[in-house]
Amino acid sequence: MKKIIISIVAAASAFTFSNCTTGTLSNPYAPGTSNVQKDTTAGALIGTAVGAIAGKQSGSTLGGAILGGGAGAVLGSAIGLNKDASE
Repeated sequence: MKKIIISIVAAASAFTFSNCTTGTLSNPYAPGTSNVQKDTTAGALIGTAVGAIAGKQSGSTLGGAILGGGAGAVLGSAIGLNKDASE
C-alpha cells in the first residue's frame, strides 16, 4: 500500500511541476507549443523518476521524487527557454 501511495504522490508532483507553464496545458506536445512547455514536462517526469530511484537508495523515495521532479522541471524549463531563444 505504501508503494502505491508513493507512486501516486510522485506522479502528482511531476504533473504539478510540469503544468507550471502557460499555454496548452492539456497537451504540451500539441503543434504550436513552445520548447519551454515540452522540456518542462519532460524534465519533470524524468526528474521524478530519477529522484524516486535515488531516493529509494537513501531511504526517502517520496522526498527524492519531489526534489527530482522540481529540479527536472526547472532544468527542462531552462533548456526549453534556451531553445526558444535560439530559434
